[in-house]
Amino acid sequence: MRGFRISFRFICGVIILFALGGSLFVISQENYKQRRILSSLNEKITAEEEKILMLESEWSYLNRPERIESLVMKLDQEKPATQLASVSVVKDMPEIALIFPPPRKPVVNAARSPLPYNANIVALAAKETTP
Repeated sequence: MRGFRISFRFICGVIILFALGGSLFVISQENYKQRRILSSLNEKITAEEEKILMLESEWSYLNRPERIESLVMKLDQEKPATQLASVSVVKDMPEIALIFPPPRKPVVNAARSPLPYNANIVALAAKETTP
């Protein structure tokens, strides 16, 4: 009886089979994670779209012309004198004159000057001290 002999090809085939199976498992798990993330994002998008629709409907309800008209009428009935007083206060305010800052002295560009840097500083100091 001949013994069971494992060939090199068989060992290589088993190794390749396990490598392919492991890579398939890793890819399927990554795919599963990505699908979960995608579904949670889709749920968040749907919730935000519902919130937007609700806010748009609330905005249109609050901006009905009849409602705004009734609010204006109510405000006119409550405080007509205060509004007139505020207009007169604005008319009585004095005009404010524009105040401009004093002009700045020109700055000598040290890079373009033929004098060395320290000489430029001394020259600037001499110009500032002379009247």
